[in-house]
Formats: sequence, structure tokens, C-alpha cells
Amino acid sequence: MLFKCNAELKLPASDELVVFHRPGWICFCYYPITIGVTLPFSRLVTNVITSMHVSPGKIMPFVWRILAFLDAIEEKHQLGIDADVVKYSYTLKKFSGCRYSFVNRRKDESLVFNIDNVNDRGSKNEFFFVKRTSFGDVSIDFLGKWNAEDVDLELSGDETKAREIAEKVMALHVGERL
Repeated sequence: MLFKCNAELKLPASDELVVFHRPGWICFCYYPITIGVTLPFSRLVTNVITSMHVSPGKIMPFVWRILAFLDAIEEKHQLGIDADVVKYSYTLKKFSGCRYSFVNRRKDESLVFNIDNVNDRGSKNEFFFVKRTSFGDVSIDFLGKWNAEDVDLELSGDETKAREIAEKVMALHVGERL
């Protein structure tokens, strides 16, 4: 099920780009939906997007693949993966002045294996808008417009706890991290 809510959707006009800001609406690319990300987003995805202060439309496919993987690991193992674990493990790198991808902070400590870093060219051209009020009780402060500054990579909690959870993920059998 792609939408776990009664989402009001709107296709973009022919002259609108993914960077277009439509008040009261949030821009989403189709790509995350194709890999199983649902609306409303999971707790982890919501936590990462809101704490990093990044608009969902600015996240490149590589990030969505990592978040989908971590969501699956969290659902299966209940390790407590949250935005701090992601921020401990990855930093954001800006591409083309306005889109973000993850880069490992520690080269020999990857939470995820075998996720191709190809960023699926053209995916930013396939998008739609979701009305903010479609999320009902979920009062999440998604950025409605693309931000090029003010991305937050600081851990909000204890770095030791984030490291311990990241180590639990890395301790999983490699087959579970593929």
C-alpha cells in the first residue's frame, strides 16, 4: 500500500519543476514510492527528514535506498535506529547546488552494503505534490520548499548511544545488510 492515509495529490503543471514551491503542498519524487517507501513516512524517515531539515524532494535516490533499508532493519530488529544513528554514520553532500546524498563518515564502517551509489538520473523530473493536510493527525513540519542552507547534521542526543546502535547494525550478519 503506497498511501496509508487519504492523501490529496496533485500532478505538476507542465511548467512546474521539482523545485517549485506551492504553499500548502509538499513535493515528492516518485522514486521513493517505487522502492516501497509509503506515505505518510515511517517514524525513521520522518525523524531523519525533519531533524536534518531537508525537504523530501531534495533527497537523492541513494539516500532513499539507505533509509528504506534501515527502515526494514529497524522493523525486523527493533534496534532503536533514529536520525542520530543516521547522522552519526552519514553526512550530507550537496550536488548540483540543491540536492543531497549521503556520504559515509567512516569509510570502513558502513551500515549498508551493496547499495549502488548510482543516483538514478532523471528521477527528480518525476514528481507530484501532496497536500499538507492529507496527513491528518500526523503534524509533521516538512519543509515545503527546497532549502539550500541550514541543513542540520548535529546529533540531538547522545553520540555514544548513536554509536552503540550503529555498531549493533554493523554486527548483524552481512546477509542482512545487503
